[in-house]
Amino acid sequence: NLFYTGTGVNGIRDHFILENEYIPSKEAIYHWINKYSLEASAVFKDFKPSVGNTWITGRIFFWLNGGLYKMCDVVDAKTRFLLATAMTYTHSIPIVKALMQKAEMKAGKSPRLVMGHMHYSYFQRIKRAFECEAEHMHNHLSASEYNVELVNCYTRVFKPRETVIKSLRTTATVNRILDGWYVYYNFF
Repeated sequence: NLFYTGTGVNGIRDHFILENEYIPSKEAIYHWINKYSLEASAVFKDFKPSVGNTWITGRIFFWLNGGLYKMCDVVDAKTRFLLATAMTYTHSIPIVKALMQKAEMKAGKSPRLVMGHMHYSYFQRIKRAFECEAEHMHNHLSASEYNVELVNCYTRVFKPRETVIKSLRTTATVNRILDGWYVYYNFF
């Protein structure tokens, strides 16, 4: 919980010192985070959520080892359940299609409408990659109240993940932690 809410390893270590008078090494803390993230992911991997017919897709940028990455997500608008997430350098149609297929597999159905909270050119790729109705959401004052609420929800939910991701050093670690984040966000 401490890690996925954005507390760094040093903060977790301080928590152990204050609460338990125990000083774990940083390596032990990373080991626990990896171990329990993997175990939690295994427990929930076959869970099929009951989701609505409108999904929101968006992306957040972050730097890792000098490279600009994109974190792409698909969230159910009704339940706010995170259906799929992926880290990528590019947003080619095959990558977008794979992300949407992963969401479809998790939900056990296709959406009727996909709402996009991202640059318009990326949104056009979604329309080509996934055959359903699609609407580009704008985060402007002129946007409908419903769209603004969905955009705010999306950014409010995934902002804490940015703090977690920024503390990591390799793409392999980020991918492992993304599985843990999926479980933490959806079930805890």
